[in-house]
Amino acid sequence: MPRARPSTARAEVPVDARVALERFAESAEEIERALAPLLEAEASAVRRRLRPLERAETHLSIARAIATLFEMYLRTLGVDPSKHAVRKELERVETYEGKIEETRRRVGDGSRGASAGERNAAPSVEDAAKAMERGEGEPGDLLRAALAEKKGDDGDGDDAGGGKRAARGAAAKTSAKRKK
Repeated sequence: MPRARPSTARAEVPVDARVALERFAESAEEIERALAPLLEAEASAVRRRLRPLERAETHLSIARAIATLFEMYLRTLGVDPSKHAVRKELERVETYEGKIEETRRRVGDGSRGASAGERNAAPSVEDAAKAMERGEGEPGDLLRAALAEKKGDDGDGDDAGGGKRAARGAAAKTSAKRKK
């Protein structure tokens, strides 16, 4: 004979526990709604549409969501998340958030130098000069920008000179190594 589950009357559950459970359910639903567009989309299609900096932010958001959900789960078990290893993971996520913010400050919105073809794109001469004035840029950036501007090449590898210039740069690096 199967055992009957004991019924718990709603009145037997303390009010604060019911409120906490309702907040938990609402939070879980909110997270699910926020993640729905990402979960419904095809991962490769999403990756193709996003620039690397946006991809990094997306991965970071997913990591934060997973860690937060796990924290919520731990709380349902009565475990203090601040004393669990998930805390270290959240600290690691926060470290990467700082790195992404630093990168965003350096490259702006990620539209320049963001894709694989633009990774070594030279900044504009004006941007490179301003970065030098702020103490953030390097002389090489200014030189690359000036050379690219003189050639009419924006450094993205899209024009005819981009591939040749990249090949010349690789050859120069190789010959510099040989001289050492």
